Amino acid sequence: DVYDLAIKNTIEYLPRGIVSVSGNDSINWYNSRIVDMLGVNKDNIVPELLKYVSTFLASENNQCVENKEIFLDVRGRKKSFLLSIKNLIDGNSHDEKIILLQTPDPNTQGNQAIYTFDDIIGDNENLKKAKDMARVVAKSNSSVLIFGESGTGKELFAQAIHNASPRKGKPFVAINCGAIPHDLVESELFGYEPGAFTGASTKGKIGKMEIASGGTLFLDEIESMPLNIQIKLLRALSTNTICRVGGVKEIPIDIRIISATKVDLLQEADKGKFRDDLYYRIGIITLNLPPLRERNDDIPILAKHFIDAYSSQNLQIEDEFFVALSYYYWRGNIRELRNVIERAIVLLDGQQKLSIAQLPEKIVKAYTYKRMKGKLSFIKDKKASNNLMKLGEEIIIETVLVEENYNLSRAAVRLGISRPTLSSKLNSSEKLKKKVSGVSGGRGC
Repeated sequence: DVYDLAIKNTIEYLPRGIVSVSGNDSINWYNSRIVDMLGVNKDNIVPELLKYVSTFLASENNQCVENKEIFLDVRGRKKSFLLSIKNLIDGNSHDEKIILLQTPDPNTQGNQAIYTFDDIIGDNENLKKAKDMARVVAKSNSSVLIFGESGTGKELFAQAIHNASPRKGKPFVAINCGAIPHDLVESELFGYEPGAFTGASTKGKIGKMEIASGGTLFLDEIESMPLNIQIKLLRALSTNTICRVGGVKEIPIDIRIISATKVDLLQEADKGKFRDDLYYRIGIITLNLPPLRERNDDIPILAKHFIDAYSSQNLQIEDEFFVALSYYYWRGNIRELRNVIERAIVLLDGQQKLSIAQLPEKIVKAYTYKRMKGKLSFIKDKKASNNLMKLGEEIIIETVLVEENYNLSRAAVRLGISRPTLSSKLNSSEKLKKKVSGVSGGRGC
């Protein structure tokens, strides 16, 4: 009726996500806002929403809450939300709960650490050593320098250390030194007084170090910090005071510094690009994070985690899929793996099985090369053979034929030869001729 239509339209245009539930297993209605906020698959909305609803209600023991901050994994990333749960009793005394979800005000959000050591996934021994050391370090106020390649989880570790430290609940302020223009780094770190320079706000600005006081300041890509700012940072850390740009007043600060870099800072110091005295100040404790290629045993664990994050379906996964992932170099580490898994889920397009068909060509090539190398390695033992070249060629052709389901045209393209040349090679090898004749004489196209 008109009343119900008006209610539905009102709900749909609310600035918050909303869902109504009876008991713990029956959704009455919801708006599109909550579907978008939670990244719910629009082909499977109700079952996925029910999972979140169950989590909300269980965490609060079915009690009412108002604007409680919670953290949820949404498509592989942890996000902050404000949760409200309200009880409604309708005319028939049926128990109904209204769940409201909203994102925090961007003006008040931020400057907080949302990850803990439980969010660092993996069983690799080198990773475990890094986590164990980080847990011990977290109890102190000592400066920490985290070394690792891009995508290895340096900020994840920094946040986990903060949340396991006595400074938990205090500000966690992150600044990427490589993302800020050099002439703005000083004002970002130390703040500035009103009218300190052309274009400065008439109200002035509080710097990141002042905001972080009482908590942790995370300096990512610290190797990019200009030398003149390194001097001022060193003095601030030595005196526990800062002076805003354009100001004269010394402002006391109480911060813990966690820095991250992907280069050897001592080598940078030798080149005159980094101050060695600052290195010794920020590197009291050094954590080395292993790259993903040295954590092959963790690749299936991480891949499954991202698969679950990006797909609500109970997918089948071919063993070959994980093997192919383990053969790749992973220059971008965990960040690159996450992107590859997201791509694979998108390319499934409704299918229920993940295979190497959904992987990028560069990963499939690396997999094929290493498989081929493994098959050819046994030739070393065939010293008595006087035809090693032909033997190796047969192995390569057979491998490609199997991978292309004995389609001669596609196999020829993969091998970089013409189809007639491939047919000639097949006819000249009794072994290959038998293989192909056993599969309907070979498929032409």
